[in-house]
Amino acid sequence: MRSFYVLGFIAFLLLGALQAVYGPAFSALQARFDVSRADVGLIASSHFLGSMLGILAAGGLLKRLELRGLLRVGSALIALGLAGVTFAPAWTFAVVCASLAGFGFGFVSVTFNVGGARLGVRAAGVLNILNACFGLGSILAPLSVSALGGQTWPYALLGLTALGLLLSAGRLPHLPETTVASSGRAPIVPLALFGGFFVLYVGVEAGVGSWMTAHLSDLGVVNAATWTSGFWLAVTIGRLLGAPLALRFKLPRIILSALVLAIVALLLASTPAARFAYLLVGLAIAPLFATTLAWFGQNISTGLAPLVLACGGFGGTLFPWLLGVLSARFGTDVVPFVEAGVAFGALLVALLLRVRLKASAETPAL
Repeated sequence: MRSFYVLGFIAFLLLGALQAVYGPAFSALQARFDVSRADVGLIASSHFLGSMLGILAAGGLLKRLELRGLLRVGSALIALGLAGVTFAPAWTFAVVCASLAGFGFGFVSVTFNVGGARLGVRAAGVLNILNACFGLGSILAPLSVSALGGQTWPYALLGLTALGLLLSAGRLPHLPETTVASSGRAPIVPLALFGGFFVLYVGVEAGVGSWMTAHLSDLGVVNAATWTSGFWLAVTIGRLLGAPLALRFKLPRIILSALVLAIVALLLASTPAARFAYLLVGLAIAPLFATTLAWFGQNISTGLAPLVLACGGFGGTLFPWLLGVLSARFGTDVVPFVEAGVAFGALLVALLLRVRLKASAETPAL
């Protein structure tokens, strides 16, 4: 089991760095490929599109390849895609290769999120720690771009890390399905509720992460960006704190308490104390992803987890765009109110889930 933790730690560092590496490198990529500011964002969009498709594909192949096979395929695709970005002779080739690496990203993400969800009572704690490693990778990626430049070296180093994962995939232990929901027909209503919850939760995280800099623009561009980095640091710290909490409290209680705190903090973000309130938002929402995924694994087959992970990707795409539309019409002061509404929606879905799952558990089998 130790090998799962070690490989998971490395994999989530890699995934966090891969997701965060393109943005800080935009200027260097513009210079390298002679593309406009409007076009350079395509490489990040290509990565996210590839990752969503990869998550869905991994879900379909999970039973056939199992976790070890998914890790082999995913790490190979990341290594190949990043080699293409490193040595790309033209911009279009680099964008396609970024999509390929993103596709592999989806496979590796499913490997360790599903594997972690199969660890029973340890699931929430392990998943919180792994996702904290993701946050650490997201923090380290901009530093690597600053130190090495954004044209080739960061992608080469990440590609070599993926190659190391590929060579070590044989050490990943076999983790069988543990939930009572592993056989039989999937419970459609709880599955839909979990999917809806991930749409809304990721909408809060991605929306705040994308738009708080604009909302705090009165502080100046540099200061606003610094506070946004602080938000992601708070998310990383909160996930580390979420691991021991998951061992002491029931998972639904953690989720509901975190959402109430997030709603209060988001409303406070409409006041002059907004920059501090956003840090509290980061701490509040930090354990939600891993804890909810562990709760999912206790009640529904983890083979269906890629579906709700893909729902999260949809939320991460939808809500930043929606905030952009609303901000263009009403100004950025709308951001905390919209996100508080989204968090309230997630709270309602979580309450419905708790009632539904409790009723299902109390219903005797026929």
